[in-house]
Amino acid sequence: MPEGAVETSLINEKEFLMVINKCHSQETLKKIGAKVYKNACLHCVYICKKMAEMIDYDLEFKYDPEKGWCSRRWIKKK
Repeated sequence: MPEGAVETSLINEKEFLMVINKCHSQETLKKIGAKVYKNACLHCVYICKKMAEMIDYDLEFKYDPEKGWCSRRWIKKK
């Protein structure tokens, strides 16, 4: 991913936050002239939720496909 496209920060010992400021996948589609559909983010939602489940985390996923932005807050289960 291009520099500055992703920011990761530790909230505390059990939580961290990833913010995708500019979606590389959506930018690639736009460059080749393909249409970005409103449900384009669902792929990342499903993949990240499965990853969180596998490593015993909860995931808060917020996204805006129009702006090509998302945030992923990973929270370790008790």
